[in-house]
Amino acid sequence: DGKWFREGHGVDPDIEVDENLAEMAKGNDVQLDRAITEIKNALKNKGYNAPVTPAYEKRN
Repeated sequence: DGKWFREGHGVDPDIEVDENLAEMAKGNDVQLDRAITEIKNALKNKGYNAPVTPAYEKRN
């Protein structure tokens, strides 16, 4: 169609977290902290169901 695309553009995030340079200078990763918070909330609200290990296949 003759349109340009943004080279090197990956997938847009579901949750955007602004970079905080002051926190980064202190060694804090605000994006990782937010991700951990989201995972904890999802586990608290939805729980966790461990996957079932499939039966071993017979190989004889």
